[in-house]
Amino acid sequence: MELISRSVRIPVNQKRVFDAITTTEGFRAWWVRDCEVGRAAGEEAVFRMADIEVVFRIDRLDARGIEMTCLRSTNFPDWEGSHLTISAIEDGPGTAVDILREGLPARNAALDATAAGWEQYANSLRLYCETGRGDPFAVKRM
Repeated sequence: MELISRSVRIPVNQKRVFDAITTTEGFRAWWVRDCEVGRAAGEEAVFRMADIEVVFRIDRLDARGIEMTCLRSTNFPDWEGSHLTISAIEDGPGTAVDILREGLPARNAALDATAAGWEQYANSLRLYCETGRGDPFAVKRM
């Protein structure tokens, strides 16, 4: 099993980052525009990217961030059982953010694309927290 890890330091207070990584509005602003995120452990978070729908169970949502387990993925069933953890810890005048995507299948093209995506989304999170405008996944409409 593989691990994708991204870290970014964001020069804003921890509350701003926490809201971005634990609410539907926050996720829509920097990760995926089409999503619904529960507000407590045991609830679901659903993310839709074009023809992909990924459903997570929220395992932990507390002052440190959010941890979720993938329950279903329409295009990537081997993601089921994998974990996503996003932590935001106050670090001096800013916030240290760690994004971990654990338990993914061995290296292949889908994993490489996922790793590249998380690089872009980590930057989008930083941009959103700093400026109020992220660069989330959005289906381009004709």
